[in-house]
Parts: sequence; C-alpha cells; structure tokens
Amino acid sequence: MKLADMETLVDEVAGQAYEKTCEVIADTVRQETQKADIKILDDYSKWLSAPERTADKKLRDYAVRRLETLREKFQKSAKGIMEKVTKSLQESEQKQEKLEQVKTTARISLKAKLRDNKKNVDDYKSQHYGANTKQVKKEEQSL
Repeated sequence: MKLADMETLVDEVAGQAYEKTCEVIADTVRQETQKADIKILDDYSKWLSAPERTADKKLRDYAVRRLETLREKFQKSAKGIMEKVTKSLQESEQKQEKLEQVKTTARISLKAKLRDNKKNVDDYKSQHYGANTKQVKKEEQSL
C-alpha cells in the first residue's frame, strides 16, 4: 500500500468513524438522560400517590396526571434531543479537532499493522523460499 493511499484510507475511515461515534454518543446520552428524567417523574408520582399524603386526593390525582403528561412529552422529545446533541458534536471547529485525533490514532494503528504484516510476509518468504527471493519476486509479478 502506498503512503498516499494510506492517507486517503485514514481520512475516509476517520470521517466515517467520527460520524458513527457522534450518533452513538448522542443516542447513549439521550437514553441515559431520559431514563434518569423518567425515573424522577415516576418516583415523584409514586410519592404523590402514597396513601400517607395528606393533600386532597383530587389535587394529588391531578398532579400525577400532569406528571404523566410531562413523562410522555419527555419520551416524544427524545429524537429532537438526539439530533441536537449530534449536531453539536459535529460543529466544524469541534469536529475538526476531534477528527484530527481520530486520524492520528488511525494512522499510527494502520502503520503498525502494515509494518507487522510486512514483517510476517518477509518471515514467511525467508522460511519458505530462503535465499531464493528472486523466484518469489517473479511469482509476485506474474500475479
């Protein structure tokens, strides 16, 4: 693989990896935030519904219904939240900085893999063909 080809590959892979990472992070943040918000609403609804509460039953039931409506709105707003978080992560300044970090890591990893594979091929050639590397080169060229 040529160095220019490797750089192009790193750019493509890093870009796609960053986009997918943003989506996964945004969705995870949304899910965890939503779980926490809904748990708070459910806990408060249970507290309001408990028989030891001294407030008027009609008032408590009304408050529980309002909390249930709020819970439904939180659930419906999840998609919009995910889009906002993803958009924030993909803003040009922040994206470029993080993308460069991904590219650097990918470049180092790819170079190491290429170096290891080259060593493996060289070891294989020396074990199986020994000093007869001219024969190996002719075979490679015919492929």
